[in-house]
Amino acid sequence: MIHSQSMARSDKEDTLHSLANIVRRAGITDRVKIIAKAKVPIIKFVTSHGRFWVDISVNQVNGVAAGKMIKQFLQELPALRSLVLVIKSFLAQRSMNEVYTGGLGSYSIVCLVISFLQMHPKIRRGEIDPSKNLGVLVMEFFELYGCYFNYHEVGISLRDGGTYYNKRRRGWYDHGQPKLLSIEDPGDPCKWLNSMLVDQLLTMRTANDISRGSYNIAKVRMTLAGAHGIMTTTAYLRAGWISARRDRRRVRLADDFDAEELSILAKVMGVTQEVIRIVMSPLA
Repeated sequence: MIHSQSMARSDKEDTLHSLANIVRRAGITDRVKIIAKAKVPIIKFVTSHGRFWVDISVNQVNGVAAGKMIKQFLQELPALRSLVLVIKSFLAQRSMNEVYTGGLGSYSIVCLVISFLQMHPKIRRGEIDPSKNLGVLVMEFFELYGCYFNYHEVGISLRDGGTYYNKRRRGWYDHGQPKLLSIEDPGDPCKWLNSMLVDQLLTMRTANDISRGSYNIAKVRMTLAGAHGIMTTTAYLRAGWISARRDRRRVRLADDFDAEELSILAKVMGVTQEVIRIVMSPLA
């Protein structure tokens, strides 16, 4: 995010084109996408070195506060980083990671994963260490948001360690698209208020629903459900192989069988075992 008083007085589209020219001339990237008509106009590019995805907006000061908040969550939830990387990569491979095309943006993905970890019953009760159960948590994330989450009535809040709210009571129910995902902006300035008063105040402030622009959420949901089905089937198959090996029973495998085929995650993502090992590492 760039904060500039002079840019604030300039035409946003002209400013974005100027920024795009600057990063190209600097050799940071050779291709820049300008998204000037979005709610938050940005430029997008992938760096030439390291292949990092970068979004740049102008004078969106709430982005700085959101970054600090996410950094705090990363410290509090060690499994957050790895899960976000997997989910973002999964959606990016299917072109479902951009709000302007109806997908889930980075901020919404991070909030979804945070809520998932906050509301997970075994994590809340301290029965499991999330960092040691990343594979299971990925499958359960796909299962929750692909198969069971009530998009029609329920919204997500990170307030008070994680809560849900009624979309109708909040005034965020869209009769035209009743199954849109609804996520309360965790950076909202009234986050310290109690839940009932928040519902009353935010009824008049629908801009705080950060995911309402994800109009293709039904497609995202079906994709998550499909991934869960594939991973579950693969897990049962792999369990059979492991059981057979433990019992010293013979299992017929293809002649060109290799370790990559044992990866459950690789069945829904185009990655190698090495990439999976790096991403799922707590230090990734």
